[in-house]
Amino acid sequence: MPTRSGNAFENSVALLSQQLQVDWSAVLERHSGKEFTLEDRSLASRYALWSALEEVYDKTDFPFAVAASAARTPSNFAQLACICSPNLQTALQRASQAGSVFDAMQLSVTESDGMLTISARSTDNSLPMPESMQVALLAYCVEVTRLAADKNFSPNQIMLPEMAAWHSEAAAFFGTEPGVGAPELHIRLDDALMSFRTNHAEVWSVLETRLKLSGSSNLPDSEKVNEVLYALLPSGLSTVEHVAAKLAVSKRTLQRKLSAEGETYQRLLHKTRQQLAHYYLSLADVPVNEIAGLLGYRDPHSFLRAYRGWTGERPMKADPG
Repeated sequence: MPTRSGNAFENSVALLSQQLQVDWSAVLERHSGKEFTLEDRSLASRYALWSALEEVYDKTDFPFAVAASAARTPSNFAQLACICSPNLQTALQRASQAGSVFDAMQLSVTESDGMLTISARSTDNSLPMPESMQVALLAYCVEVTRLAADKNFSPNQIMLPEMAAWHSEAAAFFGTEPGVGAPELHIRLDDALMSFRTNHAEVWSVLETRLKLSGSSNLPDSEKVNEVLYALLPSGLSTVEHVAAKLAVSKRTLQRKLSAEGETYQRLLHKTRQQLAHYYLSLADVPVNEIAGLLGYRDPHSFLRAYRGWTGERPMKADPG
């Protein structure tokens, strides 16, 4: 689930592999073949992991499939900050504050003559980021606006490298023929200001508070647990033992620290799941089955029972089947 700590990028890629129906073990094998491990959190390792996912996926619509998945199912703070914003312009401002849409990149947004120009580059000038990651970011900006504003708009212009494998898919996706150049997106300001029906001030308030706390050296242990839970929930690893291991403390020490703050691990787990459940249920295009998985429930019916315990009723979504 959305996170800014620990293996944020790795968890996002793992979730993408699941949504794209790509064998995660094959991605890891390809990644290790590039002489990297998940424990290596260098920028080079992250870019290699992205490239491994692209190679195993092995279809020319890769950046657009990634964009559709990320817009529909946020997997980090920046993506969640985008989808709960009032419009794309605000979404991009919040994404920059929260980190970046796909992590491991620096987002650039400029405004001139009624147009927004959007691009992304590596956080290390000596290490170029994969072009497909740049294009996925641009495609995400379009897809999240179409989804959240419920309008099928096309950008004013899209620039792509001349030899890109996905030129034909790009024309169909963006609704305009790509120009040749470094990946860059030009969107009319009027389109960037279209209202998002997924706007949710309460969710942003929670995110903004956590972002401020994340920059503090005195982050409460309960907040540290929350951030780790956001990372671990989609993988189903939500036990106190898993969280303690991520925080490099023993289970007993973690429980003692939480108790000193007047909290328990189970209460934090329920609170985190409940907050995110309410938001995901407000997104019309995310089914109950998928929400259950994002919250760390292996069985959708377990999620439905938990939801009934929180609210006294079933979600308004369709039956999980």
